[in-house]
This record gives sequence, C-alpha cells and structure tokens, in this order.
Amino acid sequence: MDRKRKVIKTLLISLGTLVAVSAIGYAGVRFYLQLKEEVSPVYHGVPSGSFAILDINAPSIFWSDFQETEPARQLEKVPFFRHIFDVIRLTDSVSSSSDALGACFSGNKMLLSLHYRGGGSFSALGLLQLPNTRQEGAIVAFMEKHAQVEEMGQSPFNSYKATLDDTIMVYFSVPKGIFVASFDRALLEKSLSALDNDRHILSREDFSSVYRSGEEDVQAKIYFNHTGFHRFLAAFATENMPDQLEIWSGYAHWAAMDLRLPHEGMWLSGSAMMDEKKDNYLHVFSGQAPEKMDLQSVLPASTAILNYFSFEDFISFHSNYLQKTGGYDRYKSYVQSFTEKYNINPNDYMLAWVYKEMARNIVQLPGGKYVSCAILRARDSKEALHSLQRMGNAIDKKEGRPSDTVVFRGVDIHRVNDPYLFVNMFGQHFSDISSPWYVVLDDYVVFCSSLEGIEYVINDFLLQNTLAESRFYQEFSPQLTARANAFLYYNLQYAAEYILPLLDDKVRKTVLEHIDHLINIPLGGFQYQVQNGSAFANFYIKADTGITPDASLGWQLALEEPPAAEPAFISDHRTGQKNIVVFDRNNQMYLVDLKGTIQWKQTIKETPLGPVEVIDYYNNGRNQCLFATRSYIYCIDLNGEMVSGFPLEVDVNNTSPVAAFDYLSDGNYRFIFAGEDNVIRNINKDGNKVRGWYEPEMDKPITGKMQRVVLQGKDFIIAACSEGDARFFNRRGEQRLSPEPAFTNHTQTPFHKAVRNGQEYIMTTDQGGRIIFIDKEGVVEKLELNDFSPEYAFLYDDFTGDGRKDYIFADNGYVFIYDADFNLVFKRQAPPRVQPEIILGNPKGISPVLVLRSKNDNRVHIIREQEVQDGPEESYFSDFPPLMYYNQVSKELYMILFNGKRIESILLYPGA
Repeated sequence: MDRKRKVIKTLLISLGTLVAVSAIGYAGVRFYLQLKEEVSPVYHGVPSGSFAILDINAPSIFWSDFQETEPARQLEKVPFFRHIFDVIRLTDSVSSSSDALGACFSGNKMLLSLHYRGGGSFSALGLLQLPNTRQEGAIVAFMEKHAQVEEMGQSPFNSYKATLDDTIMVYFSVPKGIFVASFDRALLEKSLSALDNDRHILSREDFSSVYRSGEEDVQAKIYFNHTGFHRFLAAFATENMPDQLEIWSGYAHWAAMDLRLPHEGMWLSGSAMMDEKKDNYLHVFSGQAPEKMDLQSVLPASTAILNYFSFEDFISFHSNYLQKTGGYDRYKSYVQSFTEKYNINPNDYMLAWVYKEMARNIVQLPGGKYVSCAILRARDSKEALHSLQRMGNAIDKKEGRPSDTVVFRGVDIHRVNDPYLFVNMFGQHFSDISSPWYVVLDDYVVFCSSLEGIEYVINDFLLQNTLAESRFYQEFSPQLTARANAFLYYNLQYAAEYILPLLDDKVRKTVLEHIDHLINIPLGGFQYQVQNGSAFANFYIKADTGITPDASLGWQLALEEPPAAEPAFISDHRTGQKNIVVFDRNNQMYLVDLKGTIQWKQTIKETPLGPVEVIDYYNNGRNQCLFATRSYIYCIDLNGEMVSGFPLEVDVNNTSPVAAFDYLSDGNYRFIFAGEDNVIRNINKDGNKVRGWYEPEMDKPITGKMQRVVLQGKDFIIAACSEGDARFFNRRGEQRLSPEPAFTNHTQTPFHKAVRNGQEYIMTTDQGGRIIFIDKEGVVEKLELNDFSPEYAFLYDDFTGDGRKDYIFADNGYVFIYDADFNLVFKRQAPPRVQPEIILGNPKGISPVLVLRSKNDNRVHIIREQEVQDGPEESYFSDFPPLMYYNQVSKELYMILFNGKRIESILLYPGA
C-alpha cells in the first residue's frame, strides 16, 4: 500500500512538474511573442504630414559614407542643412557611442522625415528602429551621460528633453521599440500620436502605393511628395515666387527613389506616381515617347538653367501642355486675332515644323548679364527657316517696317517682330522671349529677345564651346538618362547671380554668407521619363570644389577666318582700356575688346606686313591704327573709319611694316618703310615724300620694322636686314655711325636704349647670344653671359621688379635671367629643343609669369617665378605670340591665345 502511494505521489509530482514547466514555457513564449509584437515598424512613427523621407538601411555605414561625399562637406556648413545633419548625428551617436547599444542597433533602419510647420518653416524628425522594446532605460541612461535630461510627459508615451551644451535642445522618446528625436517638440508629439492611433504615413493610400518594404541592395531610399515641394521652395523665395512654383505641386505625386552616394555627388533614381484623379502635370507626356536629347550641341557652355521637353507628337503635346499650364484659351484667341490681322495662321508657320524637342535656357554672358533663349528642333531646318521668314515678312509688311536681318560671323540672323508670339503660342513659361531674333544651327532654331544673346550663341557654336563639349557637363552627364520627357538642368557657377534676386531677403543673406560652399555643388539635373502610365525619375547633383567656371577662363570668340598677321594691343583713348587688333585671311580687320566682343570689322585690300603702329594723327589725344600692306599704307580710327586720304598707295611694293616717328611730339609724323628694291622711304602723314631724305639703299631685303633710338638728343634710325646686317641713319637718311668692331645682329632681337653707369647705349644681342652695347660714337662692347645656341630667344624687360630692365634668355631647355648688373638671379628648366619666343607678364604685386612660345609647334609653356604652380599647369597652343593683359580692378592676369579662327582669353593669375 505504501509502495502504491509512493508511485502515485511520484506520478503526481511528475505531472505537476510537467504542467508547471509547460505553463512556464507557454508563458515565456507568449511573453516573447508579445515583446516581438510590441515592436512597431519604424514607419508607424512618421506622421502622415511628411513630404520627404530618407530611409537608411544601415545608419552607421551610410552616415560614414555620406560624410565623405563632397556635397555633404559643403552643405554641412550651411545652417539649414546642418540642422538636419544634427538630427542624423544624434540618432547615429546613440547606436555608435555605446558598445552595448551599438550591438543592439547595428544594421537597423533609420528614417529622417521632413515636415512643413507653417509660416515657411520646416522641421526634421529622426527615427531609429530598435530590435526590441527594452531599450528605453539604456537610451535614457546614455542621454543622461551626455546631456541634461528631464522628463516631459508620459502620455501616450514617455518623452524627454535633452539639453546639449546649454543651447541645443532635442526632444526624444522610445515608444514601441522606436527611438524618435526632433528639435521640434510639437513634431515629436505628432509622431507619438501617430504611433498611438495608427494615423501614420503608411495609413495614407498615396504613400503606401509607392512604399517598398523590401530591403533592396541600396544604401538608402528617398520618398518625396511633389505636392508639398512647392512649399519647400516657396520658403526660400520672394513673395511673388510661390505662384510660379505651383506647377511643382501638380507635377506628380509621391516618388520613390534609390539613393546612391558616389564621392562627388548624390544620385537618386526610381519612379514617380501619377495620380489619375488629380491629373498630374506629367500626364502631358502620356503616350509621348521620350526623345534622345541632342540639343546640347547648340547650347553655350555657360548655360545657367535649362528646361527641356521631348515628345513624339508635338501637336498633341502642345495642346495638352497649354491646357495643363492654363494658356490654351489665350493661345486660341491669339491665333484667331493673328490670322485676322496678318492673313496667315501662326500654327502653320510656327508650329508645323517643330519636331520632338523644345527647351528654354538661361545663359550668362561675359560680364554677368543673363539672356533667355528658346530652342525648337525642326523637322526640316530649311522648311522652318522659310516658314519663319514668311511669317516675319508678313508682320513687317503689315506694320510698315523693313525686315530685320543681320549677318554675324557669316551666319544670317532674322527676326520675328511680334512681342506676344512666344508667350501666346508656347505659354507663360516663354514669356521673356519677346520679338525674338532667331538663327538656324544644325537641326535647331534658337530664339532670343537679345541680338547680343543670339550672337553669343552663334559664337560659342562656331567655337564648339557648347554644353556638349563642356568638360564639366561631360563629367556630369553619365548619371543622366539618354532620353527624358522633362529635364531641368542647372549650373550654379553661372546661375547663382540669376537665382539670388529670387530668394527671400533672409534666405539671400544666408546664401550669400555661405555662397562659397554652395557654389561648390554647382551641377544638378532632374529628369522624368513617362512610359506605359508610369514615370521614371532620375535626380543627380554633383559637387566639385576644384571646378573653375568657363567664365573665369576669360572668353572665346571665332573670326570668319584665321588671323593672317600678328595681333596686337591698341589703347582706347575713350576708355583707357586695351583693345586687340586682328587681321584675318579674308583681309578683314577686327577690333576686339577685352570682354571678347567684336567692336567692329573693316575690309582692307591686302594682308598687313606686321602689327599696327598706334599714332595720334590729329595730335588731339585720339588714337588711330597705322599699318602697311604690300601696296598700301592704312590709317584707321578706333571707330573703324578710314582717316581722310588713306589708304596711301606706294610706288614700289613694301617689304617691311611701316614705322611712325614723331620727332618733336607735335603730331608731325614721318612714316618710314622699305620697298622690294631695298630702298628705305620716308613720307609725311599726307603721303608726300619728305624733302631732304636721302633714301638709303640696303644690300639685302629689309623685312623688319625700322626702329628709332635717341642717345643724348641724337636720333638713330636703325634698319636691320633679314640676315642680321644693321645700319644706323640720322633724320636725313645719312649713315650716322659704323659700329666697330662689327657684329651680326640676332634677327629676333630688336634694338633698345640701355643705361650703364650713367651712360646711354644702343643695346641688342648678336647671333652668339652676346649682349652688344653701342655708344653714340659707334664703339661696340660685347658681353658674353653664357654659351647660347643660335636658336636662343631674348627679352629685355624688368623681371625682378626693381625698376631696371633685366636680360632674359631662353635656350637649350632653360630660362636664364640676369639682372641689370649681370648677376644670374633666376634659372629654371624649360621645355627642351624648342625655338622660343618670350613674353613676360609682370604686373606689380604678383609673381612674374614668363610665357615661352615654341616656333616649332606653337606650344605655349608657362614658367613662374615661384616653384609652386598657382595657375594652369597644362600647355596651350597659339599660332601667334600670346598677348598678356593685367586687369587692374580684379587683379587678374590673362593670356590671349590665337588658334585657327579662335581667340581665347586664359586666366593665368586669379587675383588677390
């Protein structure tokens, strides 16, 4: 019996133990499952009013990569963006600064949500998904170690305020396994309310339709609501801008895009949702296959902002576009009145030829001025030109005025003289295109209200200085899709001054304070491609702190033909500035200012024999250009007008440039030149032979310009033949001296006046590189400073800046500079095996710049006084010796090069 009781007791205990263990196990499982169920998805903490969400899969990795990108480096220096980054940094610090917390948080999802708070202000909300609900105590303890923490409330969840550095306050909570933080207490409360009552972002049908819960292999995703973005832009804009930004609210609805972080930029690609009920703007492209974008080939490289559209059927697109932008009724009314007034239908002449692409771009001209252009692709460029000319002629005939046609660089520019054509035919977007000039370039017709603007477009097109050829655009464009229905491109290097006036005063002030950082993120592109009822979106911004805007390289322009004679500077008595005189192979003479603008051109009969001589023909302080051709001597003023009596025809063909000597500085000029009979002629400014001139004859041809040196009141007129034989005459043409011992002049070295030990000399160099000093009696002293080859180049100029001229040689791969006392003060390696010319840029206050031009291959090399190169290191080319120009205002040093038809100004020294 006892044994039986013992067995029953054992059995009951075993059963009880089993029941207890099962109960405990069941309770444990239930508790575990309950814990897992309590961890809410992080999106449940995002209030439904969010208009942009950054979704990060692995915060620590992403934040590390993000901080290394160049845009982040620049944006973090701007207060608005620094505010957002602080939220990210705060949430990231919770997961990375504590080993215990870091182990729990590693790899968990983090969100940054942006919210409109009214009055043009925005706040950010940071959320971090936790692995379970038991982290609140650890997080609060962590925060208390780093800040002053106080509890703010317990409904519906515990919330806290942390004061950092006695100035920054952040509000946070840890509800249902989510860490939530914001600098805006009200926004935190909205987040907790959304989590409590399920009125969160995922409860919105429009957002849930684009939401992707899977963990794609991307660093982050961005969800973006177009309907709220115009508010974001309006917060930065002037009061009259929000109406113009309304189009953004209807562009599309939510977009979901993957974010990638190449070092130089940020790239987002994904899709945008078009709401059929709301008929978003992108619906105008429904059924319109995107075209490959090619018009970059006609847009200037200095394009600041470009709005581009492509379509398959322009007529149907045009109708939908005007209806969407509210201009359709105005368009129909305009077409009717235009047809009645001019007896032609503008649809037939303005729309019928448009094919697949249209755009409006804003271009920055040299000097900072902006012009707007409209670009339309033509089905047939000849048909387009014929139609536009007929329409323009009909308007001009009705208005009783002649048709406007201008020829620029050999390209015809026409005009449609109707100020309301574009705004009515193409909508408000083109309202600044009024009575436009237009030109046909390849398959495109470019319109611009400004003749200056259309000429600039033509000039850059001829130079191939286009967006397609721009190095910066070429580096930017690989992240763009080849085809897009809508494309917005900007370049802040050109667009900043255009955008600044559109900003709110406070925002403009902030931007100006940080413009150096923002301008380092210059390039941006936004593309939409509509296909099969959905829209592909592609956004890309690119930073480049080393970028140099094309404008800082000066300018470029194209002549009708390459230069035929050496260009030269001439001072403008009206402005005090220098201008460039150039002659091309079509015997066109150009005057070009230092902004790269052609002031005028004049046709002459023959090619000049050398650079111009600047004279004051009337002795009234006004300059003219004097030069000789083979058969004539020309004198042209700075308005491009021929001086009365010119050109003068010579009796024997010239072989040398003309030299003008004004002995008494009274305007009584003597023009001296040599003929092919080797006789040196001397005429007065009226073209008559100077009485008493001996007309000396040389033994060999004279191809160089006559020179005049005055020693102790005596004139020495120097003629050097092509083989280095030099002769010295007085004002009557009689030989004044015969140098002894004899020497052979280095044909590339002119004669100078030099002073040594208080005595005046004529100075030059001989073919062996020795310095030749000739006194007034003809006594020659030869000074050898080095063993130079016959191919050396020589320049007599002040390199050291002490007010005395130095002796500069380039030879055998080196530059040697000897000071006025013949001490070697500079030696630098130069490109070997070149026959150089030397040009010196040495304005006061900057490091001297030597430019060597190789006669072998026209390559231009830059050598600076300092070893450290603070300017262009690359080589350039020039068919003629470069010109050096120092801008006294900007303290910038420029070099002007001549390559074929192109003239370009290159910045060598960026100024103080």
